[in-house]
Order: sequence, then C-alpha cells, then structure tokens
Amino acid sequence: MSCIRLLVALITACLASASAAEPEIIDDAALILRLEREGGTLATQGKLPAFDQLTKGLGRTPAAIVLPPEPAAVRSTEELYRLRRAGVLILARIFDCGKCSRLHVSCATAVVLSPEGVCLTNHHVFEVRQDQAVKGMVAMTVSGEILPVVEVMGSHRNDDLAVFRVEPNGAALTALPLGPSPETGAHLTVIGHPADHFFSLSTGQVARYARSGRGTQATERMFITADYAKGSSGSPIFDDAGRVVGIAAVTQSIYYDQDKQAKLQMVFKACVPVHRIRRLFAGGDSAP
Repeated sequence: MSCIRLLVALITACLASASAAEPEIIDDAALILRLEREGGTLATQGKLPAFDQLTKGLGRTPAAIVLPPEPAAVRSTEELYRLRRAGVLILARIFDCGKCSRLHVSCATAVVLSPEGVCLTNHHVFEVRQDQAVKGMVAMTVSGEILPVVEVMGSHRNDDLAVFRVEPNGAALTALPLGPSPETGAHLTVIGHPADHFFSLSTGQVARYARSGRGTQATERMFITADYAKGSSGSPIFDDAGRVVGIAAVTQSIYYDQDKQAKLQMVFKACVPVHRIRRLFAGGDSAP
C-alpha cells in the first residue's frame, strides 16, 4: 500500500512540475485590440500630443542621458529573453484609416534607455505619408502598461535613430544597458515585433560591418544573420551578455533578377551599430 501511495505522489509531483513548465502564450490579436481601444481612447480624449507636435523634435541632437549601469551578464538565451524583454516596447502609431469609425494601430519596436521613460527607436518610425491621419503614439510594455509618447527628444536621419520619451505613469520601466561593439562572427539575439508577432526572438551572428548608402546619405551599418521583418524597426540586438549592441533598421532583399524582383536569393539585415547610438548622445555628427 505504501508503494502505491509513493507512486501516486510521484505522478502528482510530475504532473504539477509539467503544469508549472507550460510556456507563456502571447495573444497577438488581444494586444492589438488593447492598443486600439486604450490608445484610441487616449487619442480621442486629447490625452496624447498631436503627431505633428511630436515630430518637431526630429533632427535635434538629444541631450546626454545617464545610461543604466550594466547588470549581471545573462547565462543563457532563455534567461536573456526572460529578463531583457521587460525593456522592449511595442511602439504604436494610432491612425484613422478614413474608411470606418475605428482608430487603428501600426506597430514598431523600441528600447527603454532610462527608468524616466527615455527610449530609442528608428527615425523612420516617426516619418509617415502626409495622407496618413496619425492621431498620436503610445507604447506598451511586456506587462501590458500602455504609456503615452509625449516627446521626441532628437534624431539622426542618416543613422536612422530617434530618441523619444514616454510618460511612465507609475510604471516601473526596465532600462537596457548598451554594450561594446561585437566582432564579426559574434552571436546575437534579437527581440522584436515582426508583422505584429509580438516579443519574437531570433538569433544569428554579426555578418559584417560596412558603409551603406552614397555621398551625404552614407552611414555605417552592422549586418546580421538573425531574422527580422517589418514591425521590427527599433528592435534591440543583444550580445550574449544581454547588452544592446545595435537596433534593427532595414532589410535589403537580393533577387537573381533584381529589376523584376524575381527569384529571391537572400536578405541582408542592416542594423544601427551601438557605436553610432553612443555618438548620437555624444553630439557627434550633427543631425541632418
């Protein structure tokens, strides 16, 4: 009888352990709905700065900020995802499509740089067509807080960097540390929101560093092999210690027939390297 009880206890413990190990399921549709409803309410109630007021900060050199101290290095990719995603934001433009009564969102990614709400994304996230009726912007944390974007503090178009501020409203924001420039071949991890697949992780390596563009539009890029796509703009790229060493910027598709864009062969992922991020705050290369 004691053996049967012991067996039952072991089975119960195993089942409890398996239940505790179940993965967290992200509901992308529910997150979009919350952003549309709560962000839309903030916009219609006049609680968000007008988009044309936000974008007046583009092109300025942002003031220097106190970057967060470097925390203990993470020990695995699993730990990196668990700890560092708290500093990754969903950055949403709230817009009126002109075809229905609802407000909609278009999402990108951003990095928290300070507990006071200073954040980093791409310059192009704040550039929209004149016919797009953007009502304002909000950010959402991984724990679900929706925060108003209240100020663009500065940007650099060529580097495709923009610094902005959210109003924390009591939320405890997790600032992510900047790291050193990784060598070509170094292992990397990206956390972002490709095509509204929120808080997705991909891994790869530094493929090379190179100049991109020509003339006055040229800039320095870090090319990586980790996957990302639209919606990943502004996604942090981490080294194995969990430090931000760049942010995702653009993809460059290579076709066998480039003119017809037929027979896709490979996709380059061009990122803003960390030394360009540091230079922006240092006031180097005045923003065009």
